[in-house]
Amino acid sequence: MQYEPELCHSCGSGLAGAVEVGREQRQVFDLPELALEVTEHQLIARRWPD
Repeated sequence: MQYEPELCHSCGSGLAGAVEVGREQRQVFDLPELALEVTEHQLIARRWPD
C-alpha cells in the first residue's frame, strides 16, 4: 500500500506532479484472531481388590 501527501504541510500547495524526494517502507504483520480450544485429559488409576 502506498500513501502520498496531497498538500504541502508548510504552504498548503498541491503536490500532484511534484518530484519524489524520499520513501520509507514498513511492514505490518497482522495476526489472525486466536480461538481457544480446551481439551480435558483424565488419567484413570485402577487396581485389583485385595
